[in-house]
Amino acid sequence: MTELVVALTLFSALSLGTIFVLRKIGMWDGSLRLLFVFVLMTHLAGALFVYYADFYAPLETQGDQPRYQGVAVRIAEDFRQGNFSLGSIAEHQKEYVISAWYPVMLAVFYAFIMPSQVLGIVISVWLAIIGIFLVCGIARELGASNKAASFAGFAAALYPTYGYLGGLLLKDVLVVPLVLLGTLLLVKMIKRFSWTQFLLLYIVLFALIQLRFYIGFIVMYAFVFVWPFFLGFTLKKKLSYGFLALALIGTIPMFLGHGYFGIKSLKHYTSSAIIVLYRESAYVPTAPSSTPPDNLVFVPPKNVPSPKGPDATVVVKAELDRPLLFIRNSFVSFFYVLMGPFPWHLKLSRHLFTLVETIPWAVMFVFIIRGIVLSREKWRIMLPILLVGFGIIFVISFLIDNFGVYMRIRMPAFLLLMALSPFGFPALTNKRSAITT
Repeated sequence: MTELVVALTLFSALSLGTIFVLRKIGMWDGSLRLLFVFVLMTHLAGALFVYYADFYAPLETQGDQPRYQGVAVRIAEDFRQGNFSLGSIAEHQKEYVISAWYPVMLAVFYAFIMPSQVLGIVISVWLAIIGIFLVCGIARELGASNKAASFAGFAAALYPTYGYLGGLLLKDVLVVPLVLLGTLLLVKMIKRFSWTQFLLLYIVLFALIQLRFYIGFIVMYAFVFVWPFFLGFTLKKKLSYGFLALALIGTIPMFLGHGYFGIKSLKHYTSSAIIVLYRESAYVPTAPSSTPPDNLVFVPPKNVPSPKGPDATVVVKAELDRPLLFIRNSFVSFFYVLMGPFPWHLKLSRHLFTLVETIPWAVMFVFIIRGIVLSREKWRIMLPILLVGFGIIFVISFLIDNFGVYMRIRMPAFLLLMALSPFGFPALTNKRSAITT
């Protein structure tokens, strides 16, 4: 009981800080207050129920949570003893086969407060709330009123995978708000560039590429692609600023071992052998090499059983030696990740939970497309959302064919696209809330 009281006290402090910021930026009217209360109650109650009722077993989707908790506790113990050695941190990460630094953030809280898993859970819930309000912020930046933006926020709050995984100790709870914040900064910079925003984007990308490099690459290359469309520049400034900004942005993956602009990792993961491995055998336990290499998703140590999930694998062969078939299969794989899994992909009874997500998503996606079409003349400021959102789906479809995995990794893409959903309802938006540049 003590750990729950302490955790709820921390959550209250974080929530009050969030409310203060929302008030300062004008996102605290009736509709957004209602959204905040709804998200707080449903996500917090849901996460605590899953934890205390041990609801992980029926769904078998706890993932790497025990590993994150284990390494966070070990690092927190070192911090309490005054040991802040990077070498010690690396040893603990190696022991638990966790390369991301998300547990280090948890360890800071654990060291100062208490090494309780429920404490980590409320931090995850708070990050999920931040993610939902970033969806609202993106919708507002596109021109939506607070009321219309809250519609996107409620859609995000009811997103089942995010509701469940947003209450676990997984790096995804930090990846999602980083992707959303990075995309929000891109939208803002298209309208009016500032070096302060660029510096914040640089920090976001550094953290994001460390956590999940291929998702970070998408946001990074989205910046490169949309730079020519930035507004408010003379051609001379656009060229001079662009040269400096692009040169700097390419150093982030280099510092993290991926090469300048990530060329080293891009060459590796786009090689024919790696594409075939991931598309055809990485998630199939009967294959000679059944575990994805280089820790792209998760590589278990030898003494720990492989995570369950082969029944959630739907193989779409690469067919690299047949170009037309490769294109066709790539489109099929993309469609599976964007709209799937489909009923005929479900092999186990617990897979039926996915229908709670896929059916409403199919309906919402119609209105997302409608919103894009209705606002097509303002494509410029929607461009970062489309590039990052569909870019994530494309990369996932290229290398991952297990819907238990891709439903988790595609969360930021779905949330980004949800920010466009209010514009598919003309009755919800008025003239003041139409997308404007």
